[in-house]
Amino acid sequence: MFALKIWQHYLYRETCQIFTDHKSLKYLFAHKELNLRQRRWLDLIKNYDCTIEYHPRRANVVADAFSRKSIGSLSHLQVEYLPLLVELRKSRVELSMDDQGALLATLHVRPVLVERIIEAQLQDPAICMLRLEVENSTMADYSVRNYGALIVGTRLYVPGDEELKREILEEAYCSAFAMHLGSTKMYCTLKEIAKYVSKCLICQQVKAVRQKPSRFLQPLPIPKWK
Repeated sequence: MFALKIWQHYLYRETCQIFTDHKSLKYLFAHKELNLRQRRWLDLIKNYDCTIEYHPRRANVVADAFSRKSIGSLSHLQVEYLPLLVELRKSRVELSMDDQGALLATLHVRPVLVERIIEAQLQDPAICMLRLEVENSTMADYSVRNYGALIVGTRLYVPGDEELKREILEEAYCSAFAMHLGSTKMYCTLKEIAKYVSKCLICQQVKAVRQKPSRFLQPLPIPKWK
């Protein structure tokens, strides 16, 4: 069907033969009951003067060799590194190699986002004062871990950095494990969600709004009596 569409200007008003490995197409004109897909095929074929002949896939060696690649030939194809780098950046993973150019045998993963939160804590004057109070006293809700992070209960204390908050929201909503759950399910773990979710480009393009838009009531015009 795809060949008929792209070669329409060559096949129109010409007698042609169609060889296909789809055996059911050979009896397309003889079927009495057709499904929706077969009806679409028949609607397309009726515009051409053609006959359909069945040709097994194993016998069609020449065309099959150009249309399909073996597993061995796929291993020799060069793959671009850009998609892999994009996935690594989304996963917050950093790769490092020594200057000797040796083969990378191990992958070291560091929590880059946690390090950024700790760095932002050290740059916030209010949090620095709070850290001193926590270190000099026994506050039940606050604690400083051995890696330098200020903890409230069991969670990291996030400073008031808008860029850092946006990065945390992006990690919790747009990462490979988040699945774009929406603001209602995401509200149990994070705050400031509704404004961020409304700006998600993927959700605006894919998710359809199933509610009627709320508008002001439009009164009917007053009729003129004669």
